[in-house]
Amino acid sequence: MKSLFCKYWLFPAFIISLLFLMLINQGKETAKRDEYPEMEKASQLAASWFDLIAELKKSRQIRPDNHSIVRYRALIGDDFSLITTTLGSLEAKEIAANPVFAGLIVRLLKKAEIDSASTVALSLTGSFPSLAIGALAALQTLGVNTFVLSSLGASCYGANQPLATWIDMETWLRKHGNLRFKTNLLTLGAENDNGGGLAEEGRQLLIQAAERNNMPLFIPKNLQTAIEYKTRFLSEKKIQLLINIGGNQAILGSCAHAPVIPTGLHRNWTPCADKKRGVLARLAQNKIPFIHLLNIKELALRYGISTTADETGNFSVNTAQKAPSVWIFFAIIAMAGILSGSKRYKKHLSRLCDK
Repeated sequence: MKSLFCKYWLFPAFIISLLFLMLINQGKETAKRDEYPEMEKASQLAASWFDLIAELKKSRQIRPDNHSIVRYRALIGDDFSLITTTLGSLEAKEIAANPVFAGLIVRLLKKAEIDSASTVALSLTGSFPSLAIGALAALQTLGVNTFVLSSLGASCYGANQPLATWIDMETWLRKHGNLRFKTNLLTLGAENDNGGGLAEEGRQLLIQAAERNNMPLFIPKNLQTAIEYKTRFLSEKKIQLLINIGGNQAILGSCAHAPVIPTGLHRNWTPCADKKRGVLARLAQNKIPFIHLLNIKELALRYGISTTADETGNFSVNTAQKAPSVWIFFAIIAMAGILSGSKRYKKHLSRLCDK
């Protein structure tokens, strides 16, 4: 018996390692079983809607000037146009043009315990149409009651092509893609949420976009009016969560703290008390959680989403099957212990076997 033990001393170490690997794999399968089906469904729906936006632009003979190579480059607008509100990063828009973000939003909604019995608000701008579509796909997949607040202005490379504004995309998806949601409150965006800072020609282009889509516009006289109106509008809806995409000034406010609102899901965030704080901070003050999607590269890196497209223009991603970090930690400790102790183990084993 002793000779067999001496001969096969590595067998116990192998068994221990195997058990830890099984625990890690079980963690992966559990994550996949719990989240993956709805995440995958939302991502597939978002991808089909991305393709429909490409058809919209083709039908209106809109050709982007961004020269992007990513697969869903139709979601990326021009460097600049008359309805461009602020500077924007092409890299961020390319990373965001990935339907897997719909799956990530499903994951965040589930973490926030949002389901078909919940009511949420989705506030979006024209800056990230791909993320807006991803959020709508996630909410539609989960059957969540949703109120949509949209603003038409867009940063560089967003929905800044005058015949393919966000409201054009939404109408197209409702007509051709079975999108069930419709904007409940539409503003111009830009400074003061009323088109401020745009040339009058650009402002008129946004007004025309609303008119051709039969959408009424709310044009506040100033930023404070916009903040108060939107806060009251959402408070009356008794929402359980706010999703914000982009940098609508009424939502974020004009205080010094607005640019540093943390990205991701936040259920217990303490906002500032500045008079210029926006809708998000005012709702958070009333314990309304939020999902803030703006710093896209940081968000992608946090959740393991690729930030670089391959030669086919696709992003290789998998946000659903990450093993629980606690099991990875213990597995690493165990393996390190086995490896570092193996020499000592062999030394004591050789003494035992020599006796």
